[in-house]
Amino acid sequence: MTAVLLAVLIAAGLWWSYFGYLRGGAERRLRGTTDRERSRLARDSYSYLHLPLVAGVVFFALGVHEAVAAPVEPLPLLPAVALAGGVAMFYVATSPTHGATTTSSPPVAWWPQWWLLR
Repeated sequence: MTAVLLAVLIAAGLWWSYFGYLRGGAERRLRGTTDRERSRLARDSYSYLHLPLVAGVVFFALGVHEAVAAPVEPLPLLPAVALAGGVAMFYVATSPTHGATTTSSPPVAWWPQWWLLR
């Protein structure tokens, strides 16, 4: 039961960080651009830059599936890496997505990746 609760809490955190944090700035940026620039931003941000976000969620789901199936057993290496690496990939991928879709600076913790990938 604890493994399921933790998985739901982590998934809720991923959801909140994406929809609660990234969405507002992206909407403002897309509204304030010309048609050609809006098309380019939408193409880059919602296709290319979302691939690592989606891959992170899929890897996390793989790890959760294995962790919930046998919560008292140690995780094998691949599911353990998928569990932690999926969340890490999701959060690292939010930096270029944030940088491409907003004009504001991201939070201080994400500043190095945002600056390098911009």
